[in-house]
Amino acid sequence: LLSRATVDAGANIHQVFVANTEYLHQISLIQTLEDLSAWLTGVLHYFLNYTFDYPTIKHSDVVYKCIDYIKQNYDRKITLDDIAVYVSLSRSYLSKLFKDETGYSLFSYINHVRIEKSKQLLLDDTISLVDVAGLCGFEDQSYFTKVFKENTGMTPIEYRKTQL
Repeated sequence: LLSRATVDAGANIHQVFVANTEYLHQISLIQTLEDLSAWLTGVLHYFLNYTFDYPTIKHSDVVYKCIDYIKQNYDRKITLDDIAVYVSLSRSYLSKLFKDETGYSLFSYINHVRIEKSKQLLLDDTISLVDVAGLCGFEDQSYFTKVFKENTGMTPIEYRKTQL
């Protein structure tokens, strides 16, 4: 939850994942309740400091605004022009800025948000795959399946089967 909140706040997802990997290793070495308490305090401080370390995110206001726009509109067609107008930047500058600050291209991030939302919908087996694709902003099921597999390593049907 901490790492997700940190990423949602604009932190570099790759750095957060590296920290998570290290923390998973560290937790396996903890043997006492006191050590666990101290370790958890350190982890909490790391994520809080990283979340509010604005110098590492030079254009945090623009990045946050883009992320918010994407999360509010993932279920419809989103273009680079839409986001550029929303944040009042040129398309090319916005594209470079977002990639530099987050490590994601805008389209990769849009697809990431859509795939995360689709995973939630796939837990309900009464919703067809066509409907899941449409509810998540994909214009057709085959493209949805392709992007889903690229991001998760499995098709939406395989994912649904493993979760139910």
